[in-house]
Amino acid sequence: MNHQSRRSFLQSVTLSAAALAVGAPIATSRAAGPVQRNGKPHMKLSLAAYSYRDYLQGKLTPKMSLD
Repeated sequence: MNHQSRRSFLQSVTLSAAALAVGAPIATSRAAGPVQRNGKPHMKLSLAAYSYRDYLQGKLTPKMSLD
């Protein structure tokens, strides 16, 4: 294991902080482009909400709370 002395650790931290303060270029990543879709979605929201229909229509009261 590579042991680093306290002095060399503090020097590297100080130099890193100074480089950030001066405005050293930071490596940035680019965002991915939009996904190309080839038509309409196969599953509609109404199908996904079917399992929660009783809660959405107010027939059942929720059993979990943040209290």
